[in-house]
Amino acid sequence: MTEAAITRAADLIKEFEGCALAPYLCPANYPTIGWGMRFRADGSRVTMDDPPITQAGADDELAVALRAMAVRVDKMLPERLTDNQRAALYSFAWNLGEGALQQSTLLRLLNMGDDLGAMLQFMRWINAGGKPLAGLIRRRAREAEVFMT
Repeated sequence: MTEAAITRAADLIKEFEGCALAPYLCPANYPTIGWGMRFRADGSRVTMDDPPITQAGADDELAVALRAMAVRVDKMLPERLTDNQRAALYSFAWNLGEGALQQSTLLRLLNMGDDLGAMLQFMRWINAGGKPLAGLIRRRAREAEVFMT
């Protein structure tokens, strides 16, 4: 994890998540708050009964949770990756969960050294609630683009 990868990932997350200061149900029907957080920085689950947060609180929680997630994600990744590749994968894991990344063909191909094959896998992750979402299509295309730059 580098500062450049974290900053780039935070920019991607902010570009696609938007920030809600009160709990809401995301398209997959999970209680969410701040920058697309289903879990608070302290590890507790977001509920629809949680009080609103401030913008500063949302930004702080993103920073803390993203760094913690990046440490865990980095353990799955080959050392050779660029900051942009890491940033794209952090954004992917932020949106889909670390388990989805860990079990993915994307990660398997990446660990085999097939960066192009891994990049093509981003577009397989465009559904929420079993249906393709335009926002996920745009997000995965952007993550794939960052991954390959």
